[in-house]
Amino acid sequence: MTAGRLFVLLWALLFWPATAIAQVASLVADEISIDAEGRLSANGNVEVFFEGARLSAAGVVYDDAGQSLQLIGPVVLTEESGSVLLAESATLDPELQSAVMESARVILDDQMQIAAGQVRRVNDRFTDLQRVIASTCSVCASNPTPTWEIRASRVIHDQEERQLYFSDAQFRFLGVPIFYSPQLRFPDPSVQRASGLLLPALRSSSSLGTGFEFPYFRVINDNTDLLLTPYLSPETRTLQFRYRQNSGAGRLRFEGAVSSDSLTDDPRGYLFGTGFFALPRDFRLAFGLEAVSDRAYLLDYDFSNKDRLTNFVTLSRVRRDDALAFSATGFRTLRARDAGLENQFPDRVLEAGYRLKLPTGSLGGQAWGAVDGRILRRPSDDDVFGRDVGRIGASATWWRAFALGGGFEAETEAQLALDAYSIQNDSRFEEVVTRAIPSFATTLRWPLQKTETSGARSLLEPVAQIAWTDVTGGDVPNEDSRVVEFDEGNLLALSRFPGFDVYEEGLRANLGVSWTQIRQSGNEIGLTLGKVFRADDLGQFWDGTGLAGRSSDWLTAARLKIGSDLHLTNRALLGNDLSLTINETRLAYARGRNAISSTYVRSVAEPEEGRIDPLNELAFVSVFGIERNWRGRAELRYDFENERASRALAGLIYENECFAVDVSVSRRYTSSTVVDPTTTFRVGFSLAGFGDDAAQNRARQACGR
Repeated sequence: MTAGRLFVLLWALLFWPATAIAQVASLVADEISIDAEGRLSANGNVEVFFEGARLSAAGVVYDDAGQSLQLIGPVVLTEESGSVLLAESATLDPELQSAVMESARVILDDQMQIAAGQVRRVNDRFTDLQRVIASTCSVCASNPTPTWEIRASRVIHDQEERQLYFSDAQFRFLGVPIFYSPQLRFPDPSVQRASGLLLPALRSSSSLGTGFEFPYFRVINDNTDLLLTPYLSPETRTLQFRYRQNSGAGRLRFEGAVSSDSLTDDPRGYLFGTGFFALPRDFRLAFGLEAVSDRAYLLDYDFSNKDRLTNFVTLSRVRRDDALAFSATGFRTLRARDAGLENQFPDRVLEAGYRLKLPTGSLGGQAWGAVDGRILRRPSDDDVFGRDVGRIGASATWWRAFALGGGFEAETEAQLALDAYSIQNDSRFEEVVTRAIPSFATTLRWPLQKTETSGARSLLEPVAQIAWTDVTGGDVPNEDSRVVEFDEGNLLALSRFPGFDVYEEGLRANLGVSWTQIRQSGNEIGLTLGKVFRADDLGQFWDGTGLAGRSSDWLTAARLKIGSDLHLTNRALLGNDLSLTINETRLAYARGRNAISSTYVRSVAEPEEGRIDPLNELAFVSVFGIERNWRGRAELRYDFENERASRALAGLIYENECFAVDVSVSRRYTSSTVVDPTTTFRVGFSLAGFGDDAAQNRARQACGR
């Protein structure tokens, strides 16, 4: 409440009709009197309520002749915004627009405390504070020195712009002066985004030396901002940037960096970008941009672990009965082992597809048709290694479910696909190839449910499927099905190849059984067992996929859920002799301040899928609370096959109501012809109270602790 508003309030109390007063404000006091000279006095537990604000004082004296208003302290003004002003006394000036408060303290947004010898409120907008100490730290009688504070000869708080302007500012840490500036500007705690310099961070790297990051944040408008971060060390001059734009029509994000360093003689940099836009008639446009100057740049600066860059643009529309999509994609490999072979990899792919729900008439069930096409190009024109492929295809699929007696359920699916290929620069294939691929499958299920006396529900479901597929026509190269997954999700699929170039052929039986139990507590456990049997081994699958031979490996899958905190899943492929082909275990745990995410993968080598050596690797990420204000974090990626870590990180975070410190050290052990092992040390520091939303959720330190 401003002084002017308070004057209007008291004037209304004196001269307005009672009905009008009730609509404006309320005054409560132990005693209210008017003396012979016309002075109004309110004494004893005075409280005034006006437009969401509350004023408390020991007494109020209004002198109509001198047009002055005095508040006898202690004075406490609590505004609707949450700001609190405390003073020993307050006096309005003759113009009734400004107020002077002695020995005052301002609390902004329940975070920042500003103590001042004198406070003047001007024109319902500015608060002028003299001889100031500002901090967001708790101050106790036993510990009167805050962890950090800013001392200034003067501070002006612009409530309209929500800015704090400090003059002759001295920053102190643990009572020790460490920084001085004649002028400083900070957003007040109510501001979520404000332009200005952010606190620097210390960064030390074994390859780039020790340096500092100096971030500058710029608010362009309500929907757009820019972050510029110079990184300076003896070995590099780097400018990092991030641009964000978010509106109702879409969103954009670009990030990147440019560098001049001692590692190379040439300028270096990278640019990543993403965008999404809603267009008329339910269309969606999305794009992704990834570019880098050289193979090692992202790893040298720890910007990203990407080993392949992908650039794309897609236009899509999904409606109830149809879906349409167009996309153009470009690739670039950053892997050291691919050096010199880039022209042999596809670098441009154009794709289009349309899917439509079809009427079924007397057949019942569901039916849909699809038309799709793809053009794939390589930079090379060499035979085989420069192969270019174009494909157009069409398919029709029909599916129907039947309820049988005895609790049995049946499903039938039929599909016919037609393909036409144009193959260039590969003498092993005809230039034009056409194919027809009919497929059929029928599935029988027997779901059995049981409810136990404890309330737990169990579901046991054996399932058997007979499937058949035949491919007639010429041979085509396999461009889109180089990696094959076998899991509970595709146990009953018509084809376990992910693309269109290869179909799983022949007559086969897919058998499985699953069991799920859900307890009243919400805990859940599930198990799945499956296997594929074939009439003939057509040699389509490689040994490392678990699908080779006339019968596949045993598929086992297990999942465990305990409340909403713990999720554990495992999938394994086991040979008939119980030898392990693939094993994947994932753990996710989150409770309170503790969180763990871990993945363990082990598989045999499979050169056809790019696994030259066996894989035996653990990836682990954890954040954990140590005590009230301390948290730790750890990351590890360990290769058991080669008995070495590829990446490790350890960090400590200390945070309270007024500041936070983040210290971390990371080590990248992997080395190649372009990147050496690197150790990076980083220290980040942030102050609460200047637009720091996270500070509102931090525990405020209690006195005596």
